[in-house]
Amino acid sequence: MADTSNETMAMKIALLITTAAGAWMARKLITKAWKTVSGNDAPQDPLNNESTLTGIVAFGALAGAATALSRVLASKGAKKFSGRVDAPR
Repeated sequence: MADTSNETMAMKIALLITTAAGAWMARKLITKAWKTVSGNDAPQDPLNNESTLTGIVAFGALAGAATALSRVLASKGAKKFSGRVDAPR
């Protein structure tokens, strides 16, 4: 019974770490790509008069898609890691 609890905890910890790292990397990548492509800083504050509605919506869509993709990849990676940890030795 204790082994199942530990395996589940290892999966949760791996998923937490990989999801947080993936989201951070996705945000950094999208921000840098936005700066490279548009030549402007990524919109941070929607109330800022320098940001256009189109820019805010486009950046939000890109950031959301990248974060969702990183979460899916992190989940798959965590499950793969958990499978290795849980495998009989």
